[in-house]
Order: sequence, then C-alpha cells, then structure tokens
Amino acid sequence: EKGATGKIFNVVDEDPLTAGQFVEETARALGVPKPRGISRAEALRERGQVFLEALTTPAHLDVGPIRRELGWRPRYPSVREGLPPLLRSLGS
Repeated sequence: EKGATGKIFNVVDEDPLTAGQFVEETARALGVPKPRGISRAEALRERGQVFLEALTTPAHLDVGPIRRELGWRPRYPSVREGLPPLLRSLGS
C-alpha cells in the first residue's frame, strides 16, 4: 500500500457531469428515452434552489492526489464510456 493510513481520496473521472447529464447518459446507455426535462425556472419553483443546483452544477473533484500518490487510473476515462459496460455487467 502506498497511501497514508486514514487518508481519503476522491475517486472520479475527469469528465464532470451534472446530475441531469448523468440521468441522460444512463438513459442513453440503457437505450431508453431520456426523461422529460424541466426548465430551470420550473425546477426552482417546484423543488427549490438546492434541487436546481444539484441538477445543474457539475461536480468538480480533484483526481490528482490519487493519481500521484497511488498511481490510480480509472478503467474508463469517463462515465459516458463506463456506463454501458457497467450496465451490461448488471444484466440491464
């Protein structure tokens, strides 16, 4: 083991997606229509600011430390590339 005991690493790819984009990519990988979208105004009015931000803000996490300290590389460079084989392995 190379990492310091108790150290926490963000394990992510380098292609940040919003939650909404993740849902669309999952639908694409499953070969089903993407869910009906709603406007930003409708999301804000119906669900509030936190919901709107969760759907529209990509998660920017730094994968650098795990690469440098552990030499880790993702099997798939992005969610877009990794979802289809993952879903196949789950029998979807």
